[in-house]
Amino acid sequence: AETLFKHLGVGGPGEPASFSRAQTRAVELLAAKGVGAEGVRIVNGSGLYEQTRATAAALVGLLVVAEQRGPALRDTLAVGGKSGTLASRFRRGGLRGKVHAKTGTLDEVLSLAGYVETRGAERLAFAVVLNDVRPSRAAKMRAAIDRLVGRLAKLRAAP
Repeated sequence: AETLFKHLGVGGPGEPASFSRAQTRAVELLAAKGVGAEGVRIVNGSGLYEQTRATAAALVGLLVVAEQRGPALRDTLAVGGKSGTLASRFRRGGLRGKVHAKTGTLDEVLSLAGYVETRGAERLAFAVVLNDVRPSRAAKMRAAIDRLVGRLAKLRAAP
């Protein structure tokens, strides 16, 4: 991911790629696609740095733009009750196979962003980011995120 990110920072002939140029271009690309880049700070491509910031709104905007271009991103995501980091989540309540998402877990941060299929057969993009989650509360907070996604799946029409 970091190598791909750094390729955004390729300069002119003879100029090496740079992270600072990649950071600027990444935010410019988001803005050009109509994704609100306010509150977005990308330090590198891995997302594993505390200084990297993205709002839930920006994540949803990116997911919407990606889905408009086809299922390529969605097809890379873990599937609830079936694969990856979601294999043991979303097994009940009719959610198996209906949630395609990426988990995010850092010290005191929990997140889940992706798509959920609703009862109305629509696909909703969603993102939940929780900060300052004490380790003793992480399991309860993860369960709360899952309940929220379950409620989105019960919608008959997009809000």
